[in-house]
Amino acid sequence: MEINNKVFTTFQIEDESQIFEIRKKIKNTTTGFKLTDEFEGSTNIVVTELATNLLKHTKTGGEILLRFENTDEFVSVEILAIDKGKGITNIENALTDGYSTSGSAGTGLGAVKRISSEFDIFSQLNKGAIVYSKIIKQKRNFQTVKSYSGNLILSALITAKPNEEYCGDYYKIIQSEKSVKICLLDGLGHGYSAYISAIEAAAVFDKMSDSSIQDILKAANQKMIGKRGAVISLFEFNFIDRIVRHCGIGNITAKIISEFSTDSFPAIPGFIGGGEILLKTNEIKIPENFLFIAFTDGISQQIYSKLNKDSVCDIPLDYLLKKNPLIIAAFFYRDFYKKTDDAAIIIGKGSYSVKNFGEDVWKI
Repeated sequence: MEINNKVFTTFQIEDESQIFEIRKKIKNTTTGFKLTDEFEGSTNIVVTELATNLLKHTKTGGEILLRFENTDEFVSVEILAIDKGKGITNIENALTDGYSTSGSAGTGLGAVKRISSEFDIFSQLNKGAIVYSKIIKQKRNFQTVKSYSGNLILSALITAKPNEEYCGDYYKIIQSEKSVKICLLDGLGHGYSAYISAIEAAAVFDKMSDSSIQDILKAANQKMIGKRGAVISLFEFNFIDRIVRHCGIGNITAKIISEFSTDSFPAIPGFIGGGEILLKTNEIKIPENFLFIAFTDGISQQIYSKLNKDSVCDIPLDYLLKKNPLIIAAFFYRDFYKKTDDAAIIIGKGSYSVKNFGEDVWKI
């Protein structure tokens, strides 16, 4: 199974007129999906409710991020509402119809949860909230791939530099029965040329996915010589060997965080396409329960010192392992995105022995 780059479109929400712009984007995007009006209508309801909440409950509004996917089997939309307001003091009450702290009808989050195929909330008092909704419309029956890597759940948040149409950050995930391979790329610079560089390098990963990650990177370097170039990190999670392997060049940051340790993935300086390079593959034992984090330089390095064993930004690991990985990526985006470049964040949560992560027991 393969997962390709899917870039989020971002919308600043500062007044009600911007909600109309999002609804226009939804209509233009879904016109070619050949579905009933139900999907567009459900998406509009969720976006309107979440955007209205941003205006009601914060002084400065917030952001709505949208990402569509249209395949032969299904069409889906992922929606993130992100703010730096007061947070949600009681999530359970906020999901109850009729509950409101702003004098409205109080049907917003409850309706959003009912419409959503997937739903999650992350809230910090006096720091803000993130709401995630995914709506899926199935076109025909399809089966998910079952494999040894089924205990690794991955998600990615990719966004282009503000006012740029193309994103030079790129990722691809290839899953087999024995392992998951991840390619994270940052084409040098930004815009269309950076996008093309990332696509060309990713094509090597796609073609050689059965090879070792070091051989893949070596071939990608040869292909990019004389071209714009890119920085790249390759990861292989092998749950049979209980090993995660990494080979990278350039400033992509990655860590695995567990209850007892935090392990980094060092990369050699430089970029692919710059000439001959001496590569090295690093290996780390997969912990029992862990959070995997990888990001490009569009995310501030200030976060690095906050990636500690048993916690991320003082948020306990056991709490984060119960959240949707995209919620965690959105948290990084909200607090550490520099907005001067493209940005890519990949989050994975997993365990060596599959366990039920259970219900939320820790609140902030």
